[in-house]
Amino acid sequence: EYQACNLESCPEVRRNTPWTPWVPVNITQGGARQEQRVRYICRAQLADPHELQLGKRKVETRFCPNDGTVTCETD
Repeated sequence: EYQACNLESCPEVRRNTPWTPWVPVNITQGGARQEQRVRYICRAQLADPHELQLGKRKVETRFCPNDGTVTCETD
């Protein structure tokens, strides 16, 4: 014998990983560079949020000139 219980769906669990550090992906001869960082966005309907698995990946890219400025432009 068995009995059905907890027939309600689990609430949606959504988690974002922290952003990775900026990593150079392209460096020009002049020393300017393009950098990227990544984080993962995960969501699922789970009873235990610790069972959440990786989902979508979000990438940010920025351009850092080699002219002495410290500000990099992020797209």
